[in-house]
Amino acid sequence: GIEHEVSNKQIILSIPVNQIRQDFSGEVFLFCPADVTKDVKINMHFDTNGKQIINSSNISRGIYKMKMSWKSNGVNYYKEDVITLK
Repeated sequence: GIEHEVSNKQIILSIPVNQIRQDFSGEVFLFCPADVTKDVKINMHFDTNGKQIINSSNISRGIYKMKMSWKSNGVNYYKEDVITLK
């Protein structure tokens, strides 16, 4: 599955490289329960090492539900986490 780390105005996503198939597609939806105008959608684009760095400096500070949905090798996946952008 996809792991994440939040640091230094960045959200770093990582996925095992064997899950990055030709049919891979996915998106990250940052849902702000306190203010829906702060919601953000980002397409997943992992590099060959299975990393994606999202610059969060333009995203409003606050608590978000990070909803990740992706498809790999014909299988749909979903993961949800709570993150805090400072």
